[in-house]
Amino acid sequence: VNSKIKNIESDVNQHKKNYEIGIVEKINEIAKANKDQIESTQKLIIPTIKNLISPFKANDLEGIDTNKNLGKYNTEMNNIYEEFIKSYDLITHYLETVSKEPITYEQIKNKRITAQNELLTNIKNVNKAKSYLDDIEANEFDRIVTHFKNKLNDVNDKFTNEYSKVNKGFDNISNSINNVKKSTDENLLLNILNQTKEMYANIVSKKYYSYKYEAENIFINIPKLANSLNIQIKSSSGIDLFKNINIAILPYLDSQKKDTLTFIPSPEKTSETYTKISDSYNTLLDILKRSQELQKKEQQALNLIFENRLLHDKVQATNELKDTLSDLKNKKEQILNIVKLLLHKSNELNKLSCNSQNYDTILESSKYDKIREKSNNYEKEKENLGINFDVKAMEEQFNNDIKDIEKLENNYKHSEKDNYNFSEENNNILQSKKKLKELT
Repeated sequence: VNSKIKNIESDVNQHKKNYEIGIVEKINEIAKANKDQIESTQKLIIPTIKNLISPFKANDLEGIDTNKNLGKYNTEMNNIYEEFIKSYDLITHYLETVSKEPITYEQIKNKRITAQNELLTNIKNVNKAKSYLDDIEANEFDRIVTHFKNKLNDVNDKFTNEYSKVNKGFDNISNSINNVKKSTDENLLLNILNQTKEMYANIVSKKYYSYKYEAENIFINIPKLANSLNIQIKSSSGIDLFKNINIAILPYLDSQKKDTLTFIPSPEKTSETYTKISDSYNTLLDILKRSQELQKKEQQALNLIFENRLLHDKVQATNELKDTLSDLKNKKEQILNIVKLLLHKSNELNKLSCNSQNYDTILESSKYDKIREKSNNYEKEKENLGINFDVKAMEEQFNNDIKDIEKLENNYKHSEKDNYNFSEENNNILQSKKKLKELT
């Protein structure tokens, strides 16, 4: 009986030992799987960084060293791995120890408990490696976002400086032209026209609008970067900035409101990186709004320059018309006196007659022929001239023509700028010049 009891006790003890050894073996299997996992995580540092920068061209990331922190990341990850290996080696050693006889159940049990504790440390380091890889991704994401934010701020600083100059330039053009809107000084208008054209040329040669495109090209990299991490950035109207940034910003160009961005998936807590993205977006909106404002001012300046040119041409034509009309009035009496003189001469010529009858019996044949030839030539010349002046009628027509021209001049003086039809008035000027030429 005692022998049987001892055998049973021995079997039970062996089963208990085998049970504990089995647990240690399972712990070792888990530790091996964890080793494969942490080594895989360790190798993901470079692919993680490459995944972030893969959507970009080389010049997009100009000024940022994408491998700057690689050494630090590898060092920290190696430290985590070394801590993991310490617990892993202990677990392996414990398995070897419990598998060797002679060993008591209590010894195996104690090694199993110690192995379980080391497994907890082992798992902790695996999770720590995963967490650190996430930190690497977040840190590089923030670093690249910061890079684009700084570039955008640089553009904004340059644009702000340029905006001040361009805005002042367009205001100067407007003020210069508005100051001479009622002027009739042809030379002054011409000087202002030339000055404002030169001012305009100097402004647009700086290509202030290029900052808008530069800012857009920089900012679009941020939604592109977020997209590489499967993060969507949406405007308050629900438009994905990566897909349709131009549509997203359109409602805010004529508004003083700032857009509020939404991130999907939504972060558990507001991070500094997301704040940087929102700030960058509002910086872009501000640049676009002010750029649009300058474009409107540029068009207004162009319209004013064109109006100033029309006003100058109008005044120039009016002055030319006035000068010609004044000259014509001065010559009026002189012209009429010449006409009267011509009429008097014509009347005298009409009273003259040349009757060559019987001259052939009085004069010699050769002299008669000469007189007759002169007589015929005179009659023919008088007939060709057809002189038949009506001085009163001519003076009346002359005065009517002058009144028409004076009416045109008066229309110029009283025409309002908004109703000014330059094409029609220019045609009237040409007709008047033609009439003046005929009169003179």
